This record gives sequence, C-alpha cells and structure tokens, in this order.
Amino acid sequence: MKRLKIGLSILAIVLVAGSVAAIMTLNSFSRSEYEEVITEAVKDATGRELDFNGTLDVNISLTPGFSADGISLQNAPWGSRDKMLSLEHVEVQLKLIPLIFGEVELNQLKIVGLNLLLETDQQGKGNWELPATGGDDEDAMPDQETDEQGGFLTAAVLGKAVIHDANIVYKDGITGSSQNFSIIDFSAQMESPSAPLVLALQATFDTVSLKLAGELDGVPELLSGGALGLDMSASVLGVELAVEGTIAKPLEANDIEIMVKVQGDSLTPLAEFIAFQVDDYGAFQLAANLALSDKQVKLSNLSIDIADTLLEGDLAVTIGSEPLKIAATLHSPRIDLTRLLPADNSAAVTPDQAVATGQQNDDSNGRIFSDDPLPFSALDALDGINAMVNLVIAELVVDSKTTIRNLDIGLDAAPKTLTLDPLKLNIMDATVNGQVTLEVVNNSAIVATKMNIRHPNIGDLVEDDGETMLSGGPLKLNIDVTGRGPSIHHIMASLDGMVALDMGSAKIDNKWVQMAFADVAAVITKRGKTEPVDLHCVTAELKIEQGIVVPNSLVVDTRGISLFGAGDVNLGNESLALDFDRLAATVSASGVLPPFRVRGTLASPTGNVDAAALASKTLGFGASLVVRGGVEFSKVSAETGPDRCRQRLVVFEEIKKDRERSKEKAIDVAGQAGQAATKAATEATKNVFGKVSDFFNRNKDKNKERK
Repeated sequence: MKRLKIGLSILAIVLVAGSVAAIMTLNSFSRSEYEEVITEAVKDATGRELDFNGTLDVNISLTPGFSADGISLQNAPWGSRDKMLSLEHVEVQLKLIPLIFGEVELNQLKIVGLNLLLETDQQGKGNWELPATGGDDEDAMPDQETDEQGGFLTAAVLGKAVIHDANIVYKDGITGSSQNFSIIDFSAQMESPSAPLVLALQATFDTVSLKLAGELDGVPELLSGGALGLDMSASVLGVELAVEGTIAKPLEANDIEIMVKVQGDSLTPLAEFIAFQVDDYGAFQLAANLALSDKQVKLSNLSIDIADTLLEGDLAVTIGSEPLKIAATLHSPRIDLTRLLPADNSAAVTPDQAVATGQQNDDSNGRIFSDDPLPFSALDALDGINAMVNLVIAELVVDSKTTIRNLDIGLDAAPKTLTLDPLKLNIMDATVNGQVTLEVVNNSAIVATKMNIRHPNIGDLVEDDGETMLSGGPLKLNIDVTGRGPSIHHIMASLDGMVALDMGSAKIDNKWVQMAFADVAAVITKRGKTEPVDLHCVTAELKIEQGIVVPNSLVVDTRGISLFGAGDVNLGNESLALDFDRLAATVSASGVLPPFRVRGTLASPTGNVDAAALASKTLGFGASLVVRGGVEFSKVSAETGPDRCRQRLVVFEEIKKDRERSKEKAIDVAGQAGQAATKAATEATKNVFGKVSDFFNRNKDKNKERK
C-alpha cells in the first residue's frame, strides 16, 4: 500500500506539472504575472508554497509547452526538511487539437534532478495528504463534473518522456525506517499513435540495481477500456524476469493472460534482500502461462527447475468463493529433498530428553504405539480449502539412503478430511499400491487403509547391527484395516480388518536360529555346520477385531521343521499370547516337538517351550503321530513358496486330528486297563474274603465236633 501511495504521488506531481503547463499556455501574461497566479493557485489548492528559483520559458502555439529550472514545493509543517519536492529542470509539450477529440497527446516530457521526499509522522499521516479547501457542498459538484468529463478522454499518446537523475525517499515516522528509490535513466517513447510504447529504466532501490525494458501495446486505448499488450523484461539481484501477453481489462487489472518466465544463477541475493534465509540452490528457472480473472487464477504449462528438481504441470485456483478450490496435475522426473530442505543440524534428542521437555509423553511402560495426541492442528489449513491434486514423481530423493520411485499420489483434501487415492510408489525395491483416508471428528482421527505391498527380496531389509539376518524372501503383504482415536495407541487398540502375508524361499542366518530356537537347532541345522538355514515359506492370514489380532492361519516352514501358530496379539496393551506347534520332518519319536510359546509385549517379547506339552510327549503320544505325520508330509508337492506352507497346513490339520484320536485312544486304553485291574482286584478280594470265610467256617465245624 505504501508503494502504491508513492506511485500515486509521483503521478500526481506529473499531473500538476501538466496542469501548470496548460495554465501557462492558455495565458499570455508576463513571467511575473503568471508566476504569481500559479503560486497563488498552488497555495490555495495545497496550502504549500511553490517557488520558481530559475528560468521559466513558455511557448504558446498549437503545440504549447514550457520549461523551467529550479522549482520547489514546500513540505508539511512537521516534515523533516523544508522542501518536499525540488526539480532542477522540467520540460512539457503537448498538442491542443487532439484534445478536441478527447485525446491527450503529450509530445514531450523531460524531468531532470527530481528530489522527492515522502514521509509520515508518528501517527502515520503522510506529507502528501493535503488539507481540504472550501465547503463540502462546493467540493461535491466539481468532483461530479470531473468524473462526468473524465469519460470524454478516450485516448492518450506519449511522444517521448525522459527522466534523469531522480531521487525519491520514503521515511516511516512510526518505525523510523527509510527507503530510497533512484532513477538513473528512464525513457518512454511512441513513434506514432498506433505504435507500442517503448520503455527503458535503469534505477536502484536502496543498494539494489534494477533494469526494465520492453513494450506496451495499446496505450492510446487504455482510457476507453481497450486491451493492453505486454512484452517486458526486468533484471534485479541477478534474477531475470520476462512477461509477455495481454491484459483485456487493464484499468481493472482483470482478464490477464500472460507468459511469465523467471530465471537466475542463485536465489541467495534475493533472499537476503527480503530477509528470508534460504540455502544456495544454484541456478533456477520458473515459467508458466498465467490466466487471471475475478473468478480464477490458472497456471498452465508450469515449469519449476531448481536444485536438481524439475516440476511441471497445471494449477488452477478458484477464488471468490468458500471454500477455496484448488485443482492441480503435477509431474516430475526427479525431486531431491536433500537439496530443497534445510539441513537439520540440531543435536539428537534422547527419549528421556523428549519426555523431560514435553516433546512426547512418558512411555515408560515400553509401548511401541505412542500415546501422544496426533497433531490435528496441521489440518486446520484445510478448513477453507477443497483441493484435488495428482502428483507423479519418477524419483523422489528423501535422504542419502532412501529414494522413492514411481510415486503416484491422488490427493483429495477437504475440511478435516484427507484422502490419498491412489497411493503408488516403489521404495527399497518394494512396490506399494493402496489408498488412505483420514477424517478428523471431535479431535479424533478415523483412519482407513488399504495397501498391497510387494517385495522381491524382503531379506534385503532385515539387518542386525549391520549383519544380514535374512536373504531372499519374495513378499506379498495385503492390508485392509480401519481404526479411530486421538493417538496412534488408540487407533491401534480399535483396529478392525484383515492382514494377509505370503513369503517365499529365503535363507536365515544360522546364528539367529541358534538364538531363537536353541532347543531344536539340531533339527533345523546340520550338525557342525554354520551355513544359513533354508526358509521354504511363510504364510499368515490375520483377522483383527477391536485391536485383537487372531491368526486364521500362521505357518513358517524351514529345513527340518514347520511351525504352526495360534493365539492372539493385543494391539491395545501390546501383549503377545502366541503358541507355535512345531513338527520335524523326521520319522522318529522326536518328530513331534513341544509347542513354543511367545509371550511378553511387542517391545519386549519372550519365548519358551511349553513344559506341560513336553511332559505329555513322554506318555508316548509322539511316536504314533510321527508315523502319520511322516506319511502325510510326503504328500507335500511344493518345494518352496506359499503353496508349500498351505500344503503343510493341510497336513498339520490332519495331524491335529490324529493327535486328538491318539489322546482318546490312550485314554481309552488306560480306562480299559483300569477296568481290568479293578475287576481283577475285585475277584482277588472276593477270593481273599472267600478264603477267610472258609477258614472261619472250618474252625467253627471243628469246635462243634469237639463238643
């Protein structure tokens, strides 16, 4: 606004000078006579003194004009200096006859040594704000007449205008700051009324050099509402700007269609000028076709090239309505965030420090899923926006170790709602294809996610202290879940949906097997060998209800042993209650291994052998299962991959049935043995009691005989 006032003040000065010329050409007074008339008129209009301190020449003809040296205008009484304006030399010449037809044709305007001070007082009042003269009623009529007469002017033609050595200073009385705009040379010329206006400017703003050159086409028709053509270029702080196109309604700054191009070797000088810190990105270029109306701003053929990044596409913003509507289609062969984003040189914060400073809540219970409230305020910016953006990036460099490829995002943003559909990308050789919806209701997030993830060798991502724990392993992972809550913890505790996982052939580091399955390592690994263990497959189908994960199926098959999981994982308290039946592929009493229990939490899991089941194995159930299991395992045709795990699962279900039958048979045998023993004991007891009875009966008979 201040710069607009400065421009208007300069325009007012030029108009005053033209008015003075008109007054002088319409009067044939002597110098002293018209000097007195002019100064008195200026005094009445502005309350300021106008002084002529040099020569004054007047040319009265059909092309009247005047020239003067040493003109000055008094400053406001509170101003920081006596003179608001001073001119070393001014020349004006115009044509009278075109005025009859409503055309202003200024043959020549020359200004040399302009010194203009624009300043405000401590209340913000400007020295260009002149006191009103006359009553309100008297002022109203001339203004109306002026407005009505203003429509009479239909065209304006500038023959030639030249400004040399002009200096304009702006002082802010409130802040005490000041700015200096100096025109070294300015020229504007039209060869004919139908020719374009050719402009050239060399100036400085404070210490910054500025150059401007180009053409304006259609200047004579500006006053009648004609279109304005532009072909301009500018240079400032090492930045080159080019503008070409038309403005259909220049007086309204509306219906603009122009091509804009900005380029330079560095943004650093520009950033320093506007007091904004940016890194040195090197050479840059921006180009676009801009279409601006009172309803829409549209950038087509947009191209941004900076810091090893090229972004192209179209962008449209519908204005003047609520909410603001944005539509964009953008694509890029490469975006390097390591070049675009400032480096984070801050020291790493430990979890204890983060808790102490309030950056996160105390998760001393060892939870993985944070209880910290989600930053819903970040979505406040969407309250007044409806945006649909499609972004395709061939290569997105996140950091020195992470590059996302083939990124394809469809973003649909509305108040309190954000949807990513599609969400496609390749990261760390994984292919991700899915969609995510986030809705915020009463400071609680409702999240829905569908994701298909594929990786040719998931083992490439599994390391422990730099050592490869797994190699190979093609992965298929399908996720379809929903959850809600104010934090990650609450969302996970409310999760519903399904997760399905298939992993193919891989190799497990022998040391990891020794640590995880020490009790059966001899079954899985070869005696005295340290080579990796073959992992044939992994398959899982997990059902999730209210944060409880229950495996419909969970199978891990390695060389020599198969694991079949059951139980549950509670995502709310993050507890583990998983049991793995383990079957060895050997036909012996050791073929059925005791179950392996996984307990503890996600952050701190523990594992141990089911001692009760181990004890039950000594009852002799194992041998009968092994033979059955060994026979059934021979029916598994797939050597590796998820099909092998599914075939193993079918066999295991049969083995479980055998196990139940074996248990029932064992109980039946034990029962029959007990019944036989009981019967034998009863008979023995009967015999004993019979013999005792016979003994007493015989003694009784002998006593009778003696009597």
